[in-house]
Amino acid sequence: METKYNFIQSVGRAFSILEQFSGDERALGVTTIANRVGLHKSTCFGLLHTLQRLGYIQQDPETGHYSLGLKAFELGQAYISGQDLRDLTRPFLLQIVEKTMETVHLVVVEGRRAIYIDKVEAPHAMIISSRIGQEALLHCTGVGKVLLAFMSEEDRKAVASEGLKRYTENTITEEGELADHLRRIRQNGYGIDDQERELGLRCVAAPIFNARKQVIAAISVSGPSSRITREKLGELSKMIKQATDEISRKLGYRL
Repeated sequence: METKYNFIQSVGRAFSILEQFSGDERALGVTTIANRVGLHKSTCFGLLHTLQRLGYIQQDPETGHYSLGLKAFELGQAYISGQDLRDLTRPFLLQIVEKTMETVHLVVVEGRRAIYIDKVEAPHAMIISSRIGQEALLHCTGVGKVLLAFMSEEDRKAVASEGLKRYTENTITEEGELADHLRRIRQNGYGIDDQERELGLRCVAAPIFNARKQVIAAISVSGPSSRITREKLGELSKMIKQATDEISRKLGYRL
């Protein structure tokens, strides 16, 4: 039998105070906080004092302004650590497949390697030579280039120096051309594989950021060039970016 509990107003008010802080407003005065949450200043002082005693709020002794404390950070980190990336991204992958009816991949970065960890195929999808656990090529796949674009300059140069194998006439094999291409990916926030790994196959990919503003993974949608035409690339890139932006926010990423 379902048990009904009363809403504890003081707990709700305490969380309302915590929610006033953001990346843009890291420190606030008591008057500002009280006005925003609709509390009398003395009541707000009492709640702030309690939150401060518990470590969720800290006060600058010089300005008197309040900011989030270490306990708030620890809670956020505990949430992020508990998020399995595949569980978190699965609904987004399924949604993209439903909208595009094309194959979608999730790839993570490990050092200078990119590994497929999830794949959802559409019912009529063309056969794509990728499988979970397989390594993605960095210089000629959508997900690979997106991950490579956000690696350190040292890592990008190391990958290029190992040789850029040609797979099709569209494969980028010159180090300078690849560097320019990766720069555009960083500017645009997404990458395109225009039949660079396999003739007749196009894909669009975008990065996933963590709370430390590091790219940890990428999502791509892939399909035949007859369906993923150049005219559709703008629409698909917007869709993929919306998904990866939302996933990044759930992982704690903020601009």
